[in-house]
Amino acid sequence: MFGDAIFFLVIFLCVISMHVINHMKRNNLYSRPKLNDKKLMGLEPEGKDYRIVVEDQLYFFVKSTGHKSWQLRYKNIIGVWTWKGLGAYPLVNISQAKKIARTYQNEIENNTFFTNRETEYQKYRLSSLIEEWLDTKIKKWSDKTYEKAVKSIQKHICQKFGARDFRDITAGEWFKFFQGLQRNLKIMTQVNKLLSYMIEVYEWAEISHGIKINPLTKVKKFLDNHKGNNFCSVEIHELPMLLKSIRSYSNKTTGIGLELMLLLFPRPGELSVAKWEHFDLDKRIWTKPAELMKNRRIHKVPLSDQAINLLYKLKKIQRQSDYLFPARNDPNKPICDSTFNTALKRLGYQKKQHAHGFRHLSSTALNKVFSSKVQVIEAALSHVKKGTKGIYDRAEHFEEREELMRWWGNYIDILYNKYYS
Repeated sequence: MFGDAIFFLVIFLCVISMHVINHMKRNNLYSRPKLNDKKLMGLEPEGKDYRIVVEDQLYFFVKSTGHKSWQLRYKNIIGVWTWKGLGAYPLVNISQAKKIARTYQNEIENNTFFTNRETEYQKYRLSSLIEEWLDTKIKKWSDKTYEKAVKSIQKHICQKFGARDFRDITAGEWFKFFQGLQRNLKIMTQVNKLLSYMIEVYEWAEISHGIKINPLTKVKKFLDNHKGNNFCSVEIHELPMLLKSIRSYSNKTTGIGLELMLLLFPRPGELSVAKWEHFDLDKRIWTKPAELMKNRRIHKVPLSDQAINLLYKLKKIQRQSDYLFPARNDPNKPICDSTFNTALKRLGYQKKQHAHGFRHLSSTALNKVFSSKVQVIEAALSHVKKGTKGIYDRAEHFEEREELMRWWGNYIDILYNKYYS
C-alpha cells in the first residue's frame, strides 16, 4: 500500500512539472538561469504586452494576443532608445535570434549599422516598391488611369504603410486597414481597386526582390461583401424620363455632354477631355487617341445622326476652345470628369444613373437585339481582346459598329417619342 502511494505521488509530481514547463507564467522564469525554446514556447500571454530579457539588449516580446517575437533594444542615430524587430517566434528560434542580435550589435560598435539599415530600408520600403511597380504601368495605362491610381495609392496606402518595410506588413494589418476603409470611409469600390493594386505590387516584389509570400492574396475573401452601385443605370423603360430631364438641364453644354454619353457610351474621362480635332464630322468619326484610352489603343467611334446634330449644336453654343467641354475658369483646360455625375446628381439620379452606367445601359440593349454579334458590341465598348483576336476585332468591325450606332440612336428616339411626342 505504501509503495503504491509513493508511485502515484511521483507520477502526480511529474504531470505537474510538465504542465508548469508547457504553460508557465513569466514570473516563473525569473529564478531560472537559462532560457530555451521549450520554455519560451510555453509562456502564456497576459492582459498587457510584456518583454523578457534574454541577453544584453535582446528581448523576447509576448503580445496580449499570444503573438511572440524577438526585439533588439538600441539607440538610434540621434541617441534615443528604440526597438528593432528580429523576426517572429518560433520562425526565428532563440539561437538564431542571438546570432542576429550580435550581428547588429557588432555593426553598431563599428559604426556601420545605420548605413546598412538605411540601405536596407530604402531597398524594402513599400513606397519604393510601389514606385517600381508603377513604372511597369506607365505604358499600359492611359494618363488619366495612371494619375487616378497614383493619387488614390498616395492618399490611402502610402500615408499608412509607405515608410514601412513591406516584408514586415502582415496579412492581419492589411485586413484591418482595408476593412477600416470599407466601414469608416464607405469607399467600397475604391477598396477593391486598391486591394488589386497591392496584390500586384507584391507580385512585382516576387519578381524584383524574390519575395515568395504575398500577404494580400486571401484578404478579399474576408472583407465585407459589396454590390457595387457606383456604375448604376436606369432600366430601359426609364430612359425617356431620364432623357427628358437631361434635355431640360439648366446647363445646356453639360446636358449635351450627358446626351452624348448616352448615344456614344464612352468612359466619362474620354469625353471630358475630348478635343474638336478628334472629330471628323464629315466622315462621321470620333477618333480617340491611344494616350486617352484605358487599353492604350486608338479607338474609332462611328457617329450617328443624333450625335452629329448634338455636336453641331454644341459648336454653336460653346465658347472658343480646343476642348468640347472646357473648364469654366480656363478654356485651355478640360472639365473635370466628375462634372457629368454632378449633373446627374442634381437631376435626382444620384443612386439611379452613373455617367459610366450609360455603358451598361447601352450594352444591355444592344446584346438583346444583336445577340449574335457579341464581338461587335465588345469592340464598340472598346473592350479589346489581347493577341491576334484583338487585332481582328479592331480592324474588321467598324462597318458593323456603324449599324449598331445607327440602331441605338434611332431606338432612343423611338422610345422618347413614344412617351413625349
